Amino acid sequence: QLSKAEQTTYEDLLAKFLAGARAVRKEWPNVKLLMPYGDQMNTIVFLKLCPESRDLIDGVAIDMPAFERLPEQQINQVVLSRMYPLMKDLKQYKKNPYLVMTEGFAVSSKDVDTGQKGQADLCARDFLLLMGYGLTRFEAGNSAWDCANYWGENHYGSGWCSRLPMSMPKLAYINYATITRQLNRANFTKYIPTGSTSTYCEQFKHYKTGKLVHVLWTIRGKRTVNVTVPAGASLEISDQNDNATALKEKNGVVSFTVDQSPQYLEGLAADAKITLGESDHSDAQPAKEVEKIASLGDGSWNLVAKEDPEYLKNKPLQIERFLGKMSASVVDSAKGQGGPTPPGYDVGSKALAIHLEKQDKDRGVMPFYTTLEPKSAVTIPGKPSHLGLWVHASSDWGRMVYCLRDAKGEKWISVGAKDEWNNDDIHAWSAFAFDGWRYMRFPMPSSAPYDSFRERGTTWWGSYGGDGVVDLPLKLEKVIVERRPKVIYGNDLVDAKPDDVLLADLNAEYAVEADRGDEAVRLSKLRMPIPKGAPEMTNPIAEFARTGIGAPTKILKVTDPLSQYDGTRCNVSFDLVAGAKGYDVWVSPYADGRGAMQLGTAWTESGKLIEGLRPDVDFHVFVIYTDKDGKLSKPSEPLQFKLKDRFGYK
Repeated sequence: QLSKAEQTTYEDLLAKFLAGARAVRKEWPNVKLLMPYGDQMNTIVFLKLCPESRDLIDGVAIDMPAFERLPEQQINQVVLSRMYPLMKDLKQYKKNPYLVMTEGFAVSSKDVDTGQKGQADLCARDFLLLMGYGLTRFEAGNSAWDCANYWGENHYGSGWCSRLPMSMPKLAYINYATITRQLNRANFTKYIPTGSTSTYCEQFKHYKTGKLVHVLWTIRGKRTVNVTVPAGASLEISDQNDNATALKEKNGVVSFTVDQSPQYLEGLAADAKITLGESDHSDAQPAKEVEKIASLGDGSWNLVAKEDPEYLKNKPLQIERFLGKMSASVVDSAKGQGGPTPPGYDVGSKALAIHLEKQDKDRGVMPFYTTLEPKSAVTIPGKPSHLGLWVHASSDWGRMVYCLRDAKGEKWISVGAKDEWNNDDIHAWSAFAFDGWRYMRFPMPSSAPYDSFRERGTTWWGSYGGDGVVDLPLKLEKVIVERRPKVIYGNDLVDAKPDDVLLADLNAEYAVEADRGDEAVRLSKLRMPIPKGAPEMTNPIAEFARTGIGAPTKILKVTDPLSQYDGTRCNVSFDLVAGAKGYDVWVSPYADGRGAMQLGTAWTESGKLIEGLRPDVDFHVFVIYTDKDGKLSKPSEPLQFKLKDRFGYK
């Protein structure tokens, strides 16, 4: 349902679209008309509300950067799974939509992001999953080189080669070549069931010869794949570098191991019949410096059906979360529903089993949640780098959300800052995207001593009720557990396995041994002295008030621009004054006008654009006009405003 403001925006955009689309259709009838890119779901609004648009829109210009997100990640910001609701709605109006990737995907190979192997794996799976939705035109997904400027490197830094002039091919380039050769002239046909919603098998078929290629991978750890074949059969499996290995039949099966890098299976004449071995999660182990701080299976944690507003409405344009019916019970972790604990895994003797009950309403692609609270908040000693939890899951794509309180009472929650972009666990470190026992590590927020510099792990946390500085020691007040009865798997919404999720021992990890004790807390409290005797700011607004001649005008409103909603620009509207020659717009962070800067000069109309601001900062805008005699007026009363960086609207 559109709000009044949204309806106004929609009608304005619709008028512009119809004017342009009618003209293009008339002059160039064979040109494909795609909905202007941005959030692709906007296309559905036009198709639904305007019947004429259904004849003018041929398809969608897909804008889905993906960044470092897992390609298989469930509904959230710019995840590929948003193709599911798009296609579900789009095909109500366009049976064979023309789809083009016009922005994205953009996966950086920087070590602080994914590294070269991470980029290669994610890019390959981005291609494969999007082809599974019928997308075959990747106009924007093939950058030859890394970007060379700040914006590109930090935001869209995804090239197959290093930046010019070196131009050295990366592993992702090799993967791209492998996909190209393996799937040349082959069309996606279907997903083959594997028995797990975290292990994938896509089938492609050559358009002419009918040759089948099956592409397989798993999201976390490693997994043995067993494929049933006739006696004496010989298949071939190729890795991400296109190195082939012959597979010989033994006891009616061929077996191989998959990980996060797609592999290409050739030689089958029909659909693969797959059974999976146990998961191997030996890649995820506690750090050297680790301390057990809690056991969720010790009987001291209580399940409470309680809403948390900072969690619930953290990214309201991308995801809704619903309080769900769940129950909890303590089980023997070695003999519980999860089966025996793998050798070498010290998960703890007891675990808390979280059972998802039947819900009152089907929420489709959205998750349900509940809360676990300890009898008393868990103090985390020293300066931790990560929390690590032993979890047994069945790939239902639920997750863990941690809620902390620092020494000054500020709340920290691991879903990122509200309404911000790229900070709600985009790597899915907290997601139950695996089968079996796995150690799940999540970075902690921290501030450096002295200048309180925000350290790296803080990106994934939102803070409330304080100054945004992590004051040690931290306490864990509760954890929120998400579960999903349904999962977007491939290009469909399927039932998730209903198995209980088992939560066992919780650890605090430390970057170095010295971070474990009270000395790390003491050092964290060191602060830079505040300078004394700061100089007085000039105040041009006070000067205009003293010397101005004409009566002030009145500012009516400050509004977001129609494009580039990045919190640095806005439109300012005010009453026009008879005989005025021009209007100057001044902005200050202070209501009295101290430090005001002129951002608009000699305007002849109201409602124009000012730039050079910052999001999430309180500003005050003033307008001064020049009368017919060239005299300046007194300043208007200030209008306070605060802009938001609305990345999704850019």
